[in-house]
Amino acid sequence: MKHAVVLGIVAAMMLITGCENPELKTCRQDNQLLEAQTASLRQELAQARTTIQQKEDQIEKIKTENVEMQQKAMESIMSMLKKEEDRAKRLQTALTEKEQALKAEQDKTAELERTVSQSQQQTEKLKTDLAAAARTIETLRADLNKANQTIETLKSQAEPTQ
Repeated sequence: MKHAVVLGIVAAMMLITGCENPELKTCRQDNQLLEAQTASLRQELAQARTTIQQKEDQIEKIKTENVEMQQKAMESIMSMLKKEEDRAKRLQTALTEKEQALKAEQDKTAELERTVSQSQQQTEKLKTDLAAAARTIETLRADLNKANQTIETLKSQAEPTQ
């Protein structure tokens, strides 16, 4: 800026004095070119700052959306985990109940198998007893037949002869 002021003063003096120096003319042209470039660079800088601000705003918006999305995802995951935990508890309860029912059925089956085994033993004993009773009956029938024959023989001997 100081150079521009000094240059402006020098230019004003030369205009007043009417002295046109070719070097001064070149300096003026260079000054005008530099001022145009400075204005252009300032405009580009302002545009760059605006673009940077827009990008920062977009980044902030994306960060906010990302945080919200992460929170929703965490809530969803927590909800799913809670549901899965509840489901696992229900399944565990059902499994425990079924295991208890199975144990009770196994106990009943074992008791029935013992009862069947005892019944089979009793059946075998009864078959043995029945076979023995059948033999006893046969022996008694044979003895009865002998007794009847003896009675018939005795009757026939005891009857008077006619």
